[in-house]
Amino acid sequence: MAKIKFKIYDKNRKRLLSGTGYSITGDGEVQTFNSHGLPEGTVNNRHLKPILYSGKKDITGRDIYEGFIVERIGAVPGDEEITGVVVFDEYSWLIRNDKEKRAVFLFSETAMDKVIGNIYEDIVLAKRIIGDNS
Repeated sequence: MAKIKFKIYDKNRKRLLSGTGYSITGDGEVQTFNSHGLPEGTVNNRHLKPILYSGKKDITGRDIYEGFIVERIGAVPGDEEITGVVVFDEYSWLIRNDKEKRAVFLFSETAMDKVIGNIYEDIVLAKRIIGDNS
């Protein structure tokens, strides 16, 4: 079973946060804690968005999260090459390229995936792949 992990995206600062001091509530809200370990409430944290770990690492060992931009290189004949955004859609992890109107499953026995950015911090790269809706 894949380890359930999250990163936190701060919409106000437009960057991913690292570290601890966060938890995810049952309704998907982000709960933060002060320096004494006491909860600060979710109402003040509406600008924080949890980003789900896919359960897969890229060829360099980096964790792949939802919204990360992945470049896939085929290792054997039949592997589809694609550069796209990792999404969880209809119970499956996909690498999706909206401009090319195609997607492939993230999990592959042979293809080599490398994280090259994310839609949260790499706006120019994201627009090349998903258009101006980012």
